[in-house]
Formats: sequence, structure tokens, C-alpha cells
Amino acid sequence: MGMDTNQTISKISSIFMPHAFERWQKLNAAGGRFVHYTSAENAIKIISNKELWMRDPRCMNDYSEVKHGYSIIHNYFNERCRLESFSSLLNNCGDGIAEHVFAAFRGLSTLTQQNTFIACLSEHDDRENDHGRLSMWRSYGRGSASVAIVLKLSTVKVAPLQTFLSPVAYFEPDQVALEIQRVAANIEENRSFLQAVDRNLVFSSAFMMLTMAAISLKHVGFREEREWRLIHSPVNFSSGFMTTSLETIGGIPQFVCKIPLKNIPEVGISGISLPEIFDSLIIGPTVYPDPIANAFIRALTDAGVQDAGKRVVISRIPLRT
Repeated sequence: MGMDTNQTISKISSIFMPHAFERWQKLNAAGGRFVHYTSAENAIKIISNKELWMRDPRCMNDYSEVKHGYSIIHNYFNERCRLESFSSLLNNCGDGIAEHVFAAFRGLSTLTQQNTFIACLSEHDDRENDHGRLSMWRSYGRGSASVAIVLKLSTVKVAPLQTFLSPVAYFEPDQVALEIQRVAANIEENRSFLQAVDRNLVFSSAFMMLTMAAISLKHVGFREEREWRLIHSPVNFSSGFMTTSLETIGGIPQFVCKIPLKNIPEVGISGISLPEIFDSLIIGPTVYPDPIANAFIRALTDAGVQDAGKRVVISRIPLRT
């Protein structure tokens, strides 16, 4: 019996993006949850408007990391023997695929960096239920009240949004090299399977592997963040269900891309409504914990979240604000 579409996509993901595939399987098997650390002001907007903003990384602390990731990938394949070896394996799956993949990656790399939107999440575990993570409060808790929105995303189906959840890889260049070599070994091992699937699927998977790797690489010094990135690149994967608007954040006018937190079952978008994905909310260290908690309980209740009063907690980490 042949594979269905979901099985085929799952297998191709395991071939071209083994690090992300294994991380997702491990987290999902553990009932994993994600957490979005942000300002209380932004969190109220997320809940009230039922949308999550994705920002241009050039206006965020992460932009140097995006440039860093592209540099590592380009430097690896600038060595002719590495490029030829990887290209040969890809072309065994279909003549000319490699040339199209690398032409697209190189040709669109600058445009992709300038037209990519991301939202940052972090892995969340039970030990952080009551207080959150100290290092994250230190990063997000200066100058304003901050909160952590804990989310459940395991049953979300949002393919039409063309938005991808990718784990950040805290890799040095030599680790990146080993991961690319692992992908190459996977391609060779699964040659017959890849020859049998649609050529465009192989092309898009290889192109996405390079692009997601570049956008998801980060310096090893940030490892404790356990970050994942929601990534939308309209220049590569456009969606009619995503909206863009001009906003001012921290005094900086910029375009943001908005993920609608609502189901559109007729097109295959489900499990993403706020009441479905919301798990809990942690109020970060602040001198106004009780009024802030009351405000969020009301906002969550108005947004359709059940038992909001039991799902909003106040962190008691003694962090100066």
C-alpha cells in the first residue's frame, strides 16, 4: 500500500530536515508546549485581536543571526567539492534539480532576508509553570511589564498560511557541515523514494531545507533559550490568508505580518483558534501583578477562553524591574 500525502510529506521532511523533524517528534511525544515571552501590551493585542504578529527581523535583535545563518550556508557550498557532491545526489533524484535549487537559493537570498517575518517561541516545560524562565524575564522584563503566553500547537493545521515552525539550531560551522552531510546521506539512502515522488516536491523540499537552515541558525551562546521560530517568507511561499500592515513598535515604523488565530475549516485551517491553543499565561516580575492579572483574565474570558482565572498565574521570581 502506498503512502498518503501526509506520510509522503513526513518522510520527505525526515530526509531533508532531520534535525527539525527529530526535535518536533521528541517535543510532541512529550506533550510539548511552546511559550511566547512578550510585553504585556503586546500580549493584550494578541488576545483581543486574535492574531499573532510576525516581525521583520531587521527590526529585531535576531537580524544579525539571520545574516549569520546565510553566511554559514553560503560558505559551506562555496567549496566546489561540497557543492558538486551534494548536487550530484540531488540530480540523481531528477535531472537538473540541484541547479534550480541553488540558483533559487542564491538568487533569492537577499530578497528573502528582506522579506521574511518571524515570531519567536520557546520550548516550555512543567518546571516553568509557576514562575517562567529567569533568563527570559531578564531579556523581556526590562522597562515594561512582561508576560509569557503558553501555547499548545500539536494539533494545529495551517498549511494554507504558508507559515513554518522551525527549531533554532545553535550550531557552529562544523556542526552545520555535519548536518548537511547527514542530509546528503539521507538523500542517497532514499534515492528510489525521491525518484518516485513529484519532482517539484523534491525541489521545494531541498530549497526549503537551505532557506529554513539559514533563517534558523543562531549563536551557540543563546542555547538556553530553546527557541523555535515561526517563519513566513511571502517572496517564496505566499498566502492569501496572511495580512500585512504598517505598525509602530518601540517608536520604529515597520511592516508586520499577522497570523489569524481563527479556524477556516473549509480551506484546511483548524486547531488554531485562541481557546484551542491557549494553555496558560504567566505574569512576569512587576510592581503591578494583580491589576495586570485581572486585565488578562477579563481579556481571555472575552476571547472565549474557559476558566481563565485558573490559567493566569503570577511569577514570584524576585527580579528587579
